[in-house]
Amino acid sequence: MAGATIAERTEELIASQRRLKRLVDSSLIGILVGEGDRIVDVNDALLRTIGVSRADLRDGRVNWPAVAPLGQPYETEYVRPDGTRVPVLVGSLFLDEARREWASFVLDLTERKRAEIERQRRAEAEAAGRAKDEFLAMVSHELRTPFGAVLSSVHALRAGRVKREDIAPALERIERNTRLQARLIDDLLDLSRIVAGKLRLRRERVVLECVVSDAVASLQHSADVKGVALHTSPSGSTHYVLGDSERLQQIALNLIENAIKFTPSGGHIMVSLAHDASKTVLSVRDTGCGIEPFVLPHIFDRFHQGADAGRRGGLGLGLAIVRHLVEAHGGTVRAESPGPGGGAVFTVALPSAPIELAASSMSL
Repeated sequence: MAGATIAERTEELIASQRRLKRLVDSSLIGILVGEGDRIVDVNDALLRTIGVSRADLRDGRVNWPAVAPLGQPYETEYVRPDGTRVPVLVGSLFLDEARREWASFVLDLTERKRAEIERQRRAEAEAAGRAKDEFLAMVSHELRTPFGAVLSSVHALRAGRVKREDIAPALERIERNTRLQARLIDDLLDLSRIVAGKLRLRRERVVLECVVSDAVASLQHSADVKGVALHTSPSGSTHYVLGDSERLQQIALNLIENAIKFTPSGGHIMVSLAHDASKTVLSVRDTGCGIEPFVLPHIFDRFHQGADAGRRGGLGLGLAIVRHLVEAHGGTVRAESPGPGGGAVFTVALPSAPIELAASSMSL
């Protein structure tokens, strides 16, 4: 009886082992069993995952690290014999630590990674589509606004509905909105040239004081109309930089215009220059509405505007163009602000020009 019981138990154990082996072999999770540094057995899922055959296993051509003691599952890449990399999740444990018997469970993450990448691409494409739609809507609005003002003024003048004393203000309104529309178009063209790498800059020695002075003079009326005091700080010396005078003036104009835009009536703007042996620094400091901390890292991004910027008009291109122009001149630009209500300071550092340098050209 005892012998029969042992035989029955032996058969049950063998049957159980066979069922376990069939279960292991049919598993979608790769399973690898080893002893010390030697691989004892693997299932078909593991062979498919790592791209080897049982013959490779028998001949010792499978390279698999020995198990680490009861470590947390981790993601890694297995390099197949053909050089391709397969992302896997690996979990390992000791079956018998004294005998150095261990097992590793390997999950192929290829499909999951592919799905994650596809989801990310779809999300990026959707975000790009939304950004494009928002940008087109913003461009349409910003271009339509000055165009509407010009058109209504022209119609009123042509119909004779404007009083004699209102003709000069009407013409001024037409000129102002025409210039605004031209500026918006210029910004779009500049951005297009920058993206295409076709914005050409002239290299020559430029007196930065003259450039900044012209920019301040151009915007003095705008500051006066808004009730903003626009000051310049005498530098006491002449600053030469190497670059394109028109583009350098564009940098100064954009920064000063931005300061006027975000500074309320009664505020102040200080434009100053300083220099040392290696660089010339232009600073535009205002007492305006300030910049939120979360906006500062993105202030020079294309189309980026602060929470209050949308109500003030513009495409959010001016500061992005400033950054590209400054970097094309070999300089740096940064923005600082203590936060809302604390004003802001924009600082441009440009390499000082050598004493003698012939004019040439460069491309952005």
